[in-house]
Amino acid sequence: QIETIDAKSFSHFKSYDSKRFDLDFQLIGQIKPDTFQGLGLVKYMSLRNNKLMILRNRSFSFLNNLINLNLIKNFISIIE
Repeated sequence: QIETIDAKSFSHFKSYDSKRFDLDFQLIGQIKPDTFQGLGLVKYMSLRNNKLMILRNRSFSFLNNLINLNLIKNFISIIE
């Protein structure tokens, strides 16, 4: 299971053309800024049932086509 996603973890996915990206039921507690660079075509992202507590500025930058972000069942208490 994934606990932390580092910045630019997906930058090599430049040709990733799936419209959906799911990271449900992991142990993700932190998403660093610019993490999703390379996933610009994703429209639907799900991070439900994780351990996210803080959403940092630029955590979801580069997701220019994102229209739906599912964050239910996390522990988000701070949005920077």
